[in-house]
Amino acid sequence: MTTKVGFIEAASHALQNGPQLFARVEDGGVVIGGGGGEVVPDSTGLYAVVAQDPDAVRAELRLDTSVSRSDVLYIGKAEGSLRARLERKHFAGGGTAHSTLRRTLAALLVDRLDLEPVAVASAGRFSLTPESGEQLTTWMRRHLAVRVWQTPAGFAEVTPLGGIEKPVIDAHTPPLNLTYGGTSPEAQLLRQRIRKARTGLAEQAKRGVDVVEVHSSARATVGYLFRRRPSQYGLRGSVGLWEELAERLDDTPMPTSEYELGRLLRDALNRSLEGAEPYDEDKVNVERFNRGGMSQGLVHLPWWEDQAIPLLLDRWGAWADTQGLLGPEDYIGSW
Repeated sequence: MTTKVGFIEAASHALQNGPQLFARVEDGGVVIGGGGGEVVPDSTGLYAVVAQDPDAVRAELRLDTSVSRSDVLYIGKAEGSLRARLERKHFAGGGTAHSTLRRTLAALLVDRLDLEPVAVASAGRFSLTPESGEQLTTWMRRHLAVRVWQTPAGFAEVTPLGGIEKPVIDAHTPPLNLTYGGTSPEAQLLRQRIRKARTGLAEQAKRGVDVVEVHSSARATVGYLFRRRPSQYGLRGSVGLWEELAERLDDTPMPTSEYELGRLLRDALNRSLEGAEPYDEDKVNVERFNRGGMSQGLVHLPWWEDQAIPLLLDRWGAWADTQGLLGPEDYIGSW
C-alpha cells in the first residue's frame, strides 16, 4: 500500500486490531512491550492508547458508552520516536507537563487518585508532584495498553504523518482526543468537560488551592485551608503544629474577611505555643534555627510568618473569590 488512502487503512487497522503492548517498570524506567517479545519501535508512526478492560476504564474515567464504544481511548503521532514518546512522556511520572494525555487523565482522575498538581511555566499546563505522578503512572500501567503503527519505507514521499493522523482519529473517534474525533453532542460535551477540568487543575497549581473543592459549602471551615500540607517545612515541630491547627480549626466557620482569618490564625498559633518549653540556647544554633536549617522538633516561627500564614491567606483568597467576598479593602499585608 503506497497511497495515502492505503496508509490510512493500514494505520487504522493496526491501531484497532494490532497486539497490545503493556508498560512495566524495568531498571528504574518504563519499558513497553508485548508477551511475544514485541517492542515499541524507535521510529515515527501513530499510536493508540487503549483500555485493557474497557468497561472498568469507562467506570474509572466516568465515560459514557455513547462516546467510548471501543477500547481505543486516545490516538497520537510521534514525529520522532514512538518509543520515546510513549515510554519517556506518556508513561513517565515526570512527563505530565509535556503529555496532553497525562494531563487529561489527571483531570479525570484527580479526585479518585487524590492527585496534586504543580505549576509550570507554560500557560495552561501543569505537572504533578512526584508522588502524584507515580500514582497516575501506576494507574496507567494497570489499566491501559498501547498499539502502534510504524511508518513504512517510502511513507514520507507520499504524505506527512499529520496527513493521516486526522483521518485515523476521525475513523476511531477516541474519547480523550481534544482535537479531531467525534462530532456528536455527547463527544463535544465530554471535550468541554475535559478542558474545564484541565483548566481547573492548572489554576489550582498556580494558586496552590484545590479549585474543585473550594466551591463546596460543606468544607467551608478554617480547617479546610490546612487540607494539604506544604512540601517544605522549617522544622519538624512545624509539621506537628500544622496538623494540630488543622484539627483545632476543623469546625471553625470560614471567616468572611482576610483580617478576621489573620486574627484567628494568630490566636490559634499563640494558644498552641502557650506553656511550650523554650529551646536551650546552649544547644541550638539560633541563627541556623531562624533560617530553618535544623530539624530538632522545634516550631519555626519565622517559617510560619514568612510561608505558612501567607499560604493560608492565599488559599482563603481563592475561596473568597468564588464566594464574591474578595475586595481590596480586605487585604492585610501581614497576619
